[in-house]
Amino acid sequence: YKKIFQDFNLPKNKKIIFYPAAYWPHKNHKYIIDTANILLDRNILNFYFVFSGTDKGNYEYIKKLVNLKKLNEFVKVLPLISDDELVSLYENTDAVVMPTYGGPTNFPIYESFFFKKPLFYTKNLLKDKEILENLIEIDTSDPEDFCKKLEIIFDDQKVSNIVENAYDYYKKVCDEEIFKKNYKNMLDEFE
Repeated sequence: YKKIFQDFNLPKNKKIIFYPAAYWPHKNHKYIIDTANILLDRNILNFYFVFSGTDKGNYEYIKKLVNLKKLNEFVKVLPLISDDELVSLYENTDAVVMPTYGGPTNFPIYESFFFKKPLFYTKNLLKDKEILENLIEIDTSDPEDFCKKLEIIFDDQKVSNIVENAYDYYKKVCDEEIFKKNYKNMLDEFE
């Protein structure tokens, strides 16, 4: 996975923030672009955002917006990638972001917990208190909020606490035996 990650040719001297989401308007890639633009305006150049997902009508718009705002050195817009490439990005990036307007059942929550990556997630979208304890909420109406909260990535102790607790939560709810039991209960109920 390290070799695959190197093939993405991402900057080595920046914190890489990954957004794995289909290019739907409600997935709010623009919010991240607005955040990157604020960081650039403030000469905060140590972040790099990577998008990847299926084109649902917004892919070309997002690419044009990145070009228009001259953010190509801060944002990479990828199409849908392979499973191995996805794992490679999860393993080698510094954080995951989900500024979506839809949810709350999104795989990246559990994927970021599994890969031990801090997760920035839409404020007030989730109601599960246990999940909320394991992520960093961001106000998707205010890119300034995300700019401020990104600073946590430089605090190794806080990041370690967040990701270890999130991983423990993942193991608790995504345990193979729990899946088997739930699946068996579902089949029994169906029968």
